[in-house]
Amino acid sequence: MKETIDYILKEIPIFLLNYIKIISSPRDFVLQISSKKGKEEGRIREALIYFSICYIVAMSFTIPLFGKENYDAFSSVVLFIAEALILVIVSVAALTFIWRLFGGKMGYIETLIVYAYQFPTWMAFYLLLNLLNISVLRFISPVEYEALINYSYKGTNKVFPYEWNSKAMIIYNCMNIASTAFAFFWIIKTWSVYRIKNGASRKASFGAGLLFFLSMIIVCFMHVQANKLFDPEAFTKMNFGLDTLWDF
Repeated sequence: MKETIDYILKEIPIFLLNYIKIISSPRDFVLQISSKKGKEEGRIREALIYFSICYIVAMSFTIPLFGKENYDAFSSVVLFIAEALILVIVSVAALTFIWRLFGGKMGYIETLIVYAYQFPTWMAFYLLLNLLNISVLRFISPVEYEALINYSYKGTNKVFPYEWNSKAMIIYNCMNIASTAFAFFWIIKTWSVYRIKNGASRKASFGAGLLFFLSMIIVCFMHVQANKLFDPEAFTKMNFGLDTLWDF
């Protein structure tokens, strides 16, 4: 146990350094680190360690939103690991297959390494921005903040009891739009890594990106429906508002 803790503590500074480099220079650093020479097993291990730490950090940003009462430490960790494993297997398989349709040459392992650095970095950054945005709402309007948390995250309110065009909500929504736009342009920047490593044209890259985006919508839809089917009570508490979007 002590060895495991020591190993994790040793990896955290490396993770933080890599995270800062990827955020500040997404395309160049991901391209550089995914093309690093060395044994394949070592490169996969480093990529998956980064993915695991970053994914756990990203999920931790949701705890203040859902509330500690909806988290059990052990079951949450098991759930995070299971979801991350499924996410990696499905997403990387879809990416590899889609790029092959557009003449790509990357195999599953190479795609996995790029994805392991790209996706969790974006996810952690976006969820952090989301947490900061809602913290600002809490500061300027605690009442509307509490109502939004109960409506969008905890699922205890079925109707948002305040006006969406109030001053506080307009500020919150504008911050959300800015955060989403920034995250969107960041992910486009890193998407070019796949284009370069696959030796594809910009036209092929656009087609592959669009098809992958559509495939992820299907995956998200299936994930939401599975949560509602197998654990409807937990889904009601932690719904992100998706049950009102796909309730049929």
